Amino acid sequence: FAATASVATAAPEKIAAGIKEKTVLVSYFTGRERALIWTVRNRAIKAVSVGIGAESLAGLVRDYRDAIAQKKTADVLVAGTKLYDLLIEPVKAELAQAQKLVIVPTGVLQYLPFAALNVSDGRFLAQDFAISILPNASSIDYLDKEVTKDSTHILAVGNPRLKDASRALKFAEEEINAISKNFPHKEIFIGARDAESIFST
Repeated sequence: FAATASVATAAPEKIAAGIKEKTVLVSYFTGRERALIWTVRNRAIKAVSVGIGAESLAGLVRDYRDAIAQKKTADVLVAGTKLYDLLIEPVKAELAQAQKLVIVPTGVLQYLPFAALNVSDGRFLAQDFAISILPNASSIDYLDKEVTKDSTHILAVGNPRLKDASRALKFAEEEINAISKNFPHKEIFIGARDAESIFST
């Protein structure tokens, strides 16, 4: 977590040079009146502007998450299509040859399950691409780093208490408890403490 969340900012050219073939990094910035979408491929960087501000986009994400939670399939498809049209369609040409997407969300987009966005009826983004989510573009260097082989210890953090309770991840606690059963040595932090404070103490 610390390696990716606090990584030093790299120059755009360096980030582009490090991206593998058939991989596209898609980075978002939301402003008051528009959103910017950067696509970064190997040695190529492009940007497009979308006419929607952060507040309106937050409303769409909230509607989408609510529809998923309430299992309203028709509403999920409607909201998911709107979000796909805003966030993926404008850069679709840049993704034509890609097999993997590395998405860097910002603001409310950090709560959007990009993989579940519907490309068309019955088809979702995760069926067209392998998808990774990063906290910032500079973290892409860490994607292929070897991870620990320790299979006996786990530190699991999930569903911290948020000021906006609607942003809570409904099944995060169940998922953490299910995964941690496989580890004899575990530290689990759910709900009671802010995630950032755990890593800074």
